[in-house]
Amino acid sequence: MTPSEDADTPASPSKAAVPAAPAYQPAAPLATQQGPLGIRFDFNEGCRVQVPLSDKPWRVKLTDLDTGNILFESSADFTGGTIASSKRYYIRFGVEVWSAGDLVLHHEHDPRDRDVLVQL
Repeated sequence: MTPSEDADTPASPSKAAVPAAPAYQPAAPLATQQGPLGIRFDFNEGCRVQVPLSDKPWRVKLTDLDTGNILFESSADFTGGTIASSKRYYIRFGVEVWSAGDLVLHHEHDPRDRDVLVQL
């Protein structure tokens, strides 16, 4: 086959052009648990906390309940958005959220006696 014949031949679809299906179902884009004041949180892909935009500052703290270590604490000028832990494996997370200095959510994650999906 000459180079000009090869150029006229339609290219076969490449396997790389077909997107691969994900190995497992991704977490929902919106955290699944509803808290007060529009706060949402869950423990899919680590700990995720979503707080709505507000003119009052939010303070969010994530804690490892077994070690007592603070894993994340937002700054005083946080006015809304999503916080996700960098640790994606199982940790007994503690979640605390303050609005304008008042504690509005305190949750300690404990999946004991609950159905849990583990995807490897």
